Amino acid sequence: MTEEAPPKSAIFCPRCPSWWTGLTAGHCPTCHRTFTNIRAFDKHRAGSHARNTRYCRDPATLRDKYGDPVLVPANKKWAGWALPGSWDGPTDDDE
Repeated sequence: MTEEAPPKSAIFCPRCPSWWTGLTAGHCPTCHRTFTNIRAFDKHRAGSHARNTRYCRDPATLRDKYGDPVLVPANKKWAGWALPGSWDGPTDDDE
């Protein structure tokens, strides 16, 4: 992640300094972490909806049964988390 001014198209959280771009990104209103998509967002949540025991888990500590990271830092200009192997979008090499 690089620190720079947010673009005009940035979306801002009204309760924290976070910003992001992209309509598929998800920002958690509880822990205020941002995710590149809803699947990545869902991976950081645990607990029961029925028992009202949902809580956030630290994305940096989540591991699958093989010990591999479940979420990785997003390769974005904003602070966020992504699923491993997520596509970052076109590059100059894609021409």
